[in-house]
Amino acid sequence: PLNHIPLTANGKIDYRALPDPDFQQNDTYVAPQDEVEAQLVEIWTQLLSFNHSIGIDDNFFALGGHSLRATVMAAKVHKLFHVRLPLAEIFKTPHIRGLAEYIRKSTGERFTALEPVEKRHYYPLSSAQKRLYILQHIDPESTAYNMPEVIHLPGNTDVEKLTVTFEKLIQRHESLRTSFHLVADQLVQVVHDTIPFEILRIENSEPLLNEFCRPFDLTRAPLFRIGLSNREEQIKLLVDMHHIISDGLSHQIIRADFAAIYNDQALPPLRVQYKDFALWQHSDSQKKNVEKQGNFWLKEFTNQAPVLNLPYDYPRPAVQDFQGAALKSTLSPGITSALNNRANAEGATLFMLLVALYNVLFAKLGNQEDITLGTPIAGRRHADLEPIMGMFVNTLALRNYPEGEKGFKNFLAEVKEQTLAALENQDYQFEDLVEQVTINRDVGRNPLFDIMLVLQNLQTGKPGNNTVNKSNDRNKNDDIAPPPNPTLNSPGFYHVEEGNAKFDLTITMSESDGQWSIICQYATGLFKVETIRRFMVYFNHLISAVIENIDIPIAELDILPIKEREQLVFDFIDTSDNSSSNEAVHRLFEDRVKQTPN
Repeated sequence: PLNHIPLTANGKIDYRALPDPDFQQNDTYVAPQDEVEAQLVEIWTQLLSFNHSIGIDDNFFALGGHSLRATVMAAKVHKLFHVRLPLAEIFKTPHIRGLAEYIRKSTGERFTALEPVEKRHYYPLSSAQKRLYILQHIDPESTAYNMPEVIHLPGNTDVEKLTVTFEKLIQRHESLRTSFHLVADQLVQVVHDTIPFEILRIENSEPLLNEFCRPFDLTRAPLFRIGLSNREEQIKLLVDMHHIISDGLSHQIIRADFAAIYNDQALPPLRVQYKDFALWQHSDSQKKNVEKQGNFWLKEFTNQAPVLNLPYDYPRPAVQDFQGAALKSTLSPGITSALNNRANAEGATLFMLLVALYNVLFAKLGNQEDITLGTPIAGRRHADLEPIMGMFVNTLALRNYPEGEKGFKNFLAEVKEQTLAALENQDYQFEDLVEQVTINRDVGRNPLFDIMLVLQNLQTGKPGNNTVNKSNDRNKNDDIAPPPNPTLNSPGFYHVEEGNAKFDLTITMSESDGQWSIICQYATGLFKVETIRRFMVYFNHLISAVIENIDIPIAELDILPIKEREQLVFDFIDTSDNSSSNEAVHRLFEDRVKQTPN
């Protein structure tokens, strides 16, 4: 415990001034007994960013593990021990003692390293790149797949050194000097030896990210731009990058490499690059592996998924409109802790619990018991891909059945099983599934699902260590303060920004300083802000109900707050006649139509 938390001039936690935690080994600590257990401890220590001893009976998920880290762990185990470690086994025995025993007893499956390919004029695209190329080609002026952010730099940053740092970063990662072309009816990528680069100087005292963000021509590298605003001892770096060359984990890689280069630290050379992954993805062995995974997905969607019809405020446009806005809310630390405890007690992750909760919410709103939600997956299951920058993300279509007679606890167990199976078959590309199972494509909506659920649990490490900046993504605007003392039952909602909406709803949950925020990005052509605010209140109410009683049948879960329920049950069905006229019913109906024509 600390009597005082040191703060910066901006009122944020001053991480540099915090003392290093002094962890005490408890009585249950058991040291590794052999080389296998010792190597697993080392993997966990790196993966969980721990600086104290991990015992062989410690629980992976209790120490901060989640599905993404479990996937990375499985990749590292395969490379180190030549053993395939199923994700289900990690959930079944989430401690080093059990996993080591599984590794010792398993039949080996040799790890095959990615190999660098010979230099060519151009290379094939990966499945993810092809998907983004087509989406951008449909609307070349769209910025829906730009990845902009503002980076706040310390006042003592060497501005001249920034350009040199970026130039070294461009040489290190081929994705930063890649362009995309159509050659003989085939989509290809070209890796350039050099590209023109300069940092744009921005004169505005308050540069706007939306103004800096512009469409990219995919045939011209670089597919990123950097802007610098340096006024009144405040340095802001504006970064805009196309998704076709980067993803969320890539941004972490870039930040870490940028900090190392800026601080004159040596980085190990990269043995392979993104183009090598793209060619490996087209190899016969990988195609056979993906084909097996495709059988799982085709079975999941043997019956075509029904369209989720939410209570929309406006009719759906004939062609999908990407205009959107976002609302942000926060969960109190107490509620976050209760959710984590509930997930751990059921042998699930927080993500699985959230998937189950949102399934119930949309089942109630759409009045149906067959729900498909989309979620992005990192797509880096090969250990050699860990330090590589590029677009690896795939999309999983998670189909579940929140039927009313099921108890929520049992439904959560179903969601856990289905999610683990989906993660084991994550290499099968979403666009291939769409081609196989979509009969009638509606250009007014996304195929298979209209709602995307994102849990931002990217590993960031301790801020302030070996960095030159603190980064904010597009949905974390420092200029907007959260409401004071937000709680679950009386959430504060505030507008984040206008922007793009790739889906009807994109719900992003992320953690900052121990507090979870929910950002609901919605299509403004379908929803009013009041409707989204109401949805978020319903979700909060649902969380409280499940925390209180996880065994409750789904049919008995109530998403309505007491005040709204009383309004529906009592106020809206008041049959007293307060009118003084004796108008015929059809005249009253016509009057009401004139008042509310929609």
